Amino acid sequence: MRKLILIWAALALPLFADIDEIGGIATSTLDLTGYSEIGGQTIASAGGGCSTAQDSEENTGTSQGNVGSHSFYQYRAGNIDTTSAYTVCKVELSLKSVGSPTQDLTVSIYDDSSGEPGSLVGTASDAVDASTIGSTFEWVEFTGISAVLSDATTYWVVIHADAADSGNYVHWEYTNGGDASDRLAYDANGVGPWSSDGSNLPFRLRLYSN
Repeated sequence: MRKLILIWAALALPLFADIDEIGGIATSTLDLTGYSEIGGQTIASAGGGCSTAQDSEENTGTSQGNVGSHSFYQYRAGNIDTTSAYTVCKVELSLKSVGSPTQDLTVSIYDDSSGEPGSLVGTASDAVDASTIGSTFEWVEFTGISAVLSDATTYWVVIHADAADSGNYVHWEYTNGGDASDRLAYDANGVGPWSSDGSNLPFRLRLYSN
């Protein structure tokens, strides 16, 4: 009989869903949603997934910003204003490849410092191999990121290419349909001072939480 270890105190999980009687013997029905098996033993886990859509820039783009085409384009950034407090666990960017890029791409969240990216918030995403990105714009997932965001606050979503290649790089889609607070920026090393691409130019992006 498999040993069942229930860790309900810390996770506040329900122990019993209901109690039934089978052949005169009272039996319990356990709600095992969010439980997993390790080493032959069933244990409780936090469960859930990074799928709750939060703030985004969804307008269809008419232009694109180079990522990794030159050293000064190894960091590209677009700002976004939050509408609630949450922890980012996934970012999606609308990207396409140019040529045959092989750079590793990562995404981070920065706070705002006088209208440009300031300091890193939390930790960066896992790397995405640019060679896996198609030649038409698609939503590319960046997971492994963790950044705690406050409500009604401006942040910057920053993508980094680990190398520059003028013939093989990535485009990040943006539109001219933003407002004056939507800004783009770029930098060679991600520490500034950042150069501006102007205003009214939101990059297409999506933020997710658990």
